[in-house]
Amino acid sequence: MRSLYHLVVAILLAITPLVATSESSVEDLTNLSIEDLLKVEVISASRLGQKASQAPSSISVLTASDIRTFGWRTLADALNAMRGLFTSNDRNYSYLGVRGFIHPNDYNSRVLFMIDGQRMNENIFDGGYMGQEFMLDMAMIERIEFIPGAGSSIYGANAFSGLINVVTKTGQGINGTQMAGSIGSFDTYKGRVSYGKKLKNGADFLFSASHYDSSGPENLYFPEFDSPTTNNGIAHNMDAERADRLFGRVQFHEFTLMGGFVDRFKRVPTASFGAIFNDQDFHTSDKQFFGNLKYEKALTDKSSLRLKGFYQGYDYSAVEAYNQ
Repeated sequence: MRSLYHLVVAILLAITPLVATSESSVEDLTNLSIEDLLKVEVISASRLGQKASQAPSSISVLTASDIRTFGWRTLADALNAMRGLFTSNDRNYSYLGVRGFIHPNDYNSRVLFMIDGQRMNENIFDGGYMGQEFMLDMAMIERIEFIPGAGSSIYGANAFSGLINVVTKTGQGINGTQMAGSIGSFDTYKGRVSYGKKLKNGADFLFSASHYDSSGPENLYFPEFDSPTTNNGIAHNMDAERADRLFGRVQFHEFTLMGGFVDRFKRVPTASFGAIFNDQDFHTSDKQFFGNLKYEKALTDKSSLRLKGFYQGYDYSAVEAYNQ
């Protein structure tokens, strides 16, 4: 994976001189009045882009400015701040509750997660993920739209409790090269490199790669395992987590090519599903990827043509040891 980062950085540096004459960055939504914000287009319950004031549903929106102001590190952190939503975490995955209802073992299959209108619920458990296993780095998000359920009649069974659409930033919004890094407690490190531009011919492109690594708390105490045979209930060095992400999008006139990849590793300190407590090998691994090509053209003021092909995959693996 480290060699992959070097390749991405080399590509970004190589294409920098080619786009030095690009256009200026996109308008900042924080400068808009309340009246203008109501005119911002959202993906509404009617499955069409509409003004927020005209959408036939109650819509909540968080912007990139909100993410930057409050310092939310994951999509779960941001959703926890939305009205009608709350989250929980079992030190492996984050779970989303809607209107007071939560089922922590269904991997959020009752909520539809989308990125720029592309379904992100995987095809094994139908789960939607929003922790470090989410496809996007938070710095790549322009806004988050939440439409409460039920929307199953339009979007399918996943939208029973609601729909979450994450809108990504454009290359024009990045307007150059961004490099960011942070260091936190529990030996937590994070790094990101992103590059985006809009050319004079209208081509807009964005590429981003990020890495996250955390050792977590050294010791976690679980009273239900407080026994000499189970290390007196102390899980030692069992909360480590790592995640690597790649995301890219190229838009030229009516065509949009987009793809992403995330690889996440998480040790599980809770000995879930009856596994051996404090087993250093107990971990889960999630890999998810997608790619799509879209053609969209307005035919008239009230009609448009959209063609899209996509490929998507999810891989889950776990190492769990049990006493015979």
